[in-house]
Amino acid sequence: MRAKLFYRLLLMSGLGLALIGGAVFMPHSASSRSPVSNPVLRQALDGELGRVPRNTGAPAISSGVMYSLLDQTGTLRRRGDRTGFHPRGVEITGTEGCRNEFTGG
Repeated sequence: MRAKLFYRLLLMSGLGLALIGGAVFMPHSASSRSPVSNPVLRQALDGELGRVPRNTGAPAISSGVMYSLLDQTGTLRRRGDRTGFHPRGVEITGTEGCRNEFTGG
């Protein structure tokens, strides 16, 4: 009788651990099409893009955070592609502008 109870408890705890492990390690799909999950940041981004009117009572979002959001959503890349301007790469020959050369030991 004791052995039967032990095996049942062992089986139930093993199944419980397997369910918890599956829930933790299973990939989750996004619940919305927006890559921004924070509702405050999503509202600020929608206001910046003109999708919704800006909320006057909403907290101000810094420009650094806003540019990160625009970059994450691909808006900056799409805006750059629309302009058609593709600058050449910066070429640095020799040194980066310092004329001093230190030699010796």
